[in-house]
Amino acid sequence: MCNIAGHLPKELQPSVRQTMREAYASNKYKTALARLKRLASSLKDQHPGAAASLKKVLEETLTIKHVGLQDA
Repeated sequence: MCNIAGHLPKELQPSVRQTMREAYASNKYKTALARLKRLASSLKDQHPGAAASLKKVLEETLTIKHVGLQDA
């Protein structure tokens, strides 16, 4: 989350972090993936660096969470 937030103005960082937290807290992979893709899409025009960073890691991090490896 830090790398993505680092591409954003300070005033946007809390809301983006919250959206990401909520997505990663979801018990459903597809729901989390859709939420993160929607966030990346909303950032694309004004903050392309943040959108690109999010798109680059979202499926990988969700897959790790989904299979339960984040606590390993």
